[in-house]
Amino acid sequence: MIVILAAALIVLTMFLYFANDYLISVQQQKDFNDGYRAVKDLASTADWVYAQGVGAKKQVFIRIPPNVDPVNTFVGKPAAYANNSSVAANEINLRVYSTDIVGTSLATLVGSIPTSAGGYWIWVQSYGDFVAIGQGNIGTTPDRIELYMPASSGASANLTVFSLQPDLVTVTSSYSWTNSPAVSSSYSPMTQFGLVNASSQLISFTFSASGSASGDYFGTFTLDSNTTSSNATLQIPVIIHVIGSNISNSSNCTAVMLGLATYNDSARTQATTVFNRGETVPITGGNATSNGNVTLNVFLNSAGPGASISGYPKVVSANSTGGYTDSFYSGGLATGVYNVTVSNGISPPASYLFNLTWCS
Repeated sequence: MIVILAAALIVLTMFLYFANDYLISVQQQKDFNDGYRAVKDLASTADWVYAQGVGAKKQVFIRIPPNVDPVNTFVGKPAAYANNSSVAANEINLRVYSTDIVGTSLATLVGSIPTSAGGYWIWVQSYGDFVAIGQGNIGTTPDRIELYMPASSGASANLTVFSLQPDLVTVTSSYSWTNSPAVSSSYSPMTQFGLVNASSQLISFTFSASGSASGDYFGTFTLDSNTTSSNATLQIPVIIHVIGSNISNSSNCTAVMLGLATYNDSARTQATTVFNRGETVPITGGNATSNGNVTLNVFLNSAGPGASISGYPKVVSANSTGGYTDSFYSGGLATGVYNVTVSNGISPPASYLFNLTWCS
């Protein structure tokens, strides 16, 4: 009898163990399904309002599952992911149980989605060049102000504030910046403003670093927004990195068209030899072997080819006409003259010089 009871207890324990695993698996699958529907519904709605044009808006109900990672859940391409090539500006990323659920839109996206479990009504609105997604009253692009600048210099940045509500939103701003006189800062307009019908407001910031400034400086820009039915507060981090010493500004941004060239815009329409430190430097070239491999190297010219910047030398693929492209982020690099070299069916290797400096 005891043996029978012991055997029955073992069977019951095993049944409960597997039943519990099954229930957990079913719940996780439900959470994934909720997350998938949320990002797909938002992305498809973004496509719809984008196609309708400026001012088109629609409210969508989504359900956010539990176990969402708030750090890795975002809309579009936040500033923290600026140098991450795997994050696209037209995507919504929701991380559930350490798995990314991604929704892709035809439009550039800005805004945010909730990360706490529950059901939410989310506004999706077209601003022509981009689509805003969010639950609050307002959003901004970019989501932070972050600049690199030398001592004894000035810099500026812009912030666009847009509405996430169909009704009038009244916005009041305030600025916490306590880094003067090392780095002084101001913004305009400082007056209260209203947003309605897909309108937006541009806010301009200016910064001035003294000769003794060095290191990182932090502040917070606060936007209080009010409608007839809701009040909300949005805080924007402001980060200034003062690096190196000031050098003479250069206005020598003359286009130079060679077989190998660097450009200072993503559309590659403005060839230049001068870049601001902190910019992404795209590289494009031609005359390589059709569909062959191209070896690129980037280095400080005075240090020589053996002192390549991080990630170089590297191999990229040329297309059928011998063209190739690449890019690198210049933040943290020393200012000076850099050399880009390429080798692929070219003897000697093609070489191109550009200045990493402060271009006026």
